[in-house]
Amino acid sequence: MKLNVVHLCSSVNAKTIDLALLKATAHTSHKPPSDKYVTFLQSTVDTCYGPDTVVTIVQRLRLTTDVCVAAKCLILLHKMIKSEYEYKGEDSFRDDNGHRNLIYDQGGSNLKLNDLNVNSRFTRELSPWVQCGRPEIPKSKLNKIVVEMKELMIQDCFSVMRLIKIRFEEINARMAKSNELIPVLARLEKCKEGFSEFSWRSKYLVEGFWSLVSKLTNGQRQMLK
Repeated sequence: MKLNVVHLCSSVNAKTIDLALLKATAHTSHKPPSDKYVTFLQSTVDTCYGPDTVVTIVQRLRLTTDVCVAAKCLILLHKMIKSEYEYKGEDSFRDDNGHRNLIYDQGGSNLKLNDLNVNSRFTRELSPWVQCGRPEIPKSKLNKIVVEMKELMIQDCFSVMRLIKIRFEEINARMAKSNELIPVLARLEKCKEGFSEFSWRSKYLVEGFWSLVSKLTNGQRQMLK
């Protein structure tokens, strides 16, 4: 069965989505969801089947007691939201905010991520990443799921940094006086050390970002004197 298109028949499509989800989140594999199944599930985001796909993933996340399955579900949900897939047909139902809200509505307080089974070194490494705590980065790269989740986190950090940098460049050009900006800049400065581990991944972006933060900080302090 090819998993590269969304079938027109709703019953067949539902079964295909379920099959792809089960294979993508199998508890027997210690690897991240396969690109083949991720791509297929992402292809449903912009169709009428998108909400059902999201709900199915969240339901699996709610019901599982396996930390490996939970981690894979979170990876899938993240990729569903961040997907750049552009459906150009006339039946497009794309609504990123709608899918995010759907995830929150379906999950919310119903998630039991603190009740997952943790009974091995692999699951102990994985558990903090699933429970949204402050996970430690394993010294080895044997835990492929943690490596994948770390990579998604890094990509998000760079995306946010680019967006903030654009806004700061506008502020710097106008040099608008704002007493509320200094606390924001101070909080950003406290995050600087945390970025050092992977700043080499986008050296010019990171250096330019912190240079701009320092320039704005000094400029704002001078204006308040």
